[in-house]
Amino acid sequence: MPAAVFNAAADDPVTRFFKAVENGDAATVGAVLKETPAAAAWTKPVAPGDLPWGREETALMLAAGAGHTAVMKQLIDAGALLNAQQHRGWTALMYAANRNREGAVDLLLSYGADTKLANEQGDTAATVAARRQDYTLVKKINAALGSHGVRFFEGSKTALPAPPTARFRRKI
Repeated sequence: MPAAVFNAAADDPVTRFFKAVENGDAATVGAVLKETPAAAAWTKPVAPGDLPWGREETALMLAAGAGHTAVMKQLIDAGALLNAQQHRGWTALMYAANRNREGAVDLLLSYGADTKLANEQGDTAATVAARRQDYTLVKKINAALGSHGVRFFEGSKTALPAPPTARFRRKI
């Protein structure tokens, strides 16, 4: 996925695009996507001195984390990669689950987001939601797993247990 080049100038179209995504400005996002359809696959520029967490975040991840479903729909319809993973393995579905964004989770699942993808700690979107104690999202994500013929977590009635790699990871 090609990364956009960072330019700190206020009139930088890439910076304006990502600010519009983060603010839920569907009109600006739609205008940029109409002019530059490849913007749907851009990754957020990281300025020097920024924390490395945001590396390779897509516009869809940011919109999902903020719960901006109108912007998410525009991005997906323009060709955003639904199951793209940033450098730590997080997907748009995980961003939405981590922020308890039920509408965003519903939208991503309706487009067929992969619920089996795991991040570097082995967490799926369902375990991310379970850690946030949002059992409504856990049930929705597990129902999507079942609709794809996957029968994980069958005995669980509430939260999913964290994978062993995440539960017993030592801090060094």
